[in-house]
Amino acid sequence: MEIKKKNKFFTFMFSFIPGAVEMYMGLMKNGFSIMGCFAALFALYTVFPYIFQGVFISFIFLVWFFAFFHAWNVFSTSPEKLAVMKDRYIWEEFDLGDKVKLPDGMVRKYMPFVLIICGLSMMWSYVSRIAFRLIPDELWDDLYSLVNDLPEVVIAIILIVLGIRLIRGKKKELEAEDAGGAESVNMIAEAAKEE
Repeated sequence: MEIKKKNKFFTFMFSFIPGAVEMYMGLMKNGFSIMGCFAALFALYTVFPYIFQGVFISFIFLVWFFAFFHAWNVFSTSPEKLAVMKDRYIWEEFDLGDKVKLPDGMVRKYMPFVLIICGLSMMWSYVSRIAFRLIPDELWDDLYSLVNDLPEVVIAIILIVLGIRLIRGKKKELEAEDAGGAESVNMIAEAAKEE
């Protein structure tokens, strides 16, 4: 798709939707990644109703403001620079491409689990509303917090487990780097002794 400036009025209108201007101008990866970040934060805001709402709403505003000004910076780029501009994901603009690089099969591998968790969370909300009508009030008062907060607790446990796995993976990676560095120091020391 050709990357070029388009109608200023539509650019202004689309600038209020994160990522829309970039997509309108032909930067599909760039716009889609901005829109995806905004949508993911909004989804997290709705999934975690009490504890993290303030955090997520703050990040939602930050992403929205960033997207608005990013759109106008891209629009104000000269046509010559715009013609040679690469369509990249937004995190690649921050030189995080190697750290946030998504392997080809990763989305296919993990996206079904994300969709299942979101679906189960929505289904749990529906089932708990039905249970509210069937369970007597005096019993429901004791069960309400358990039934209402169960999806949030399950998601929190999943996030903790994922965090622990990431920490272990990073620890192994750092230990491997340290072992490689120690071996090179030993080799240099042995070479110095031989001389």
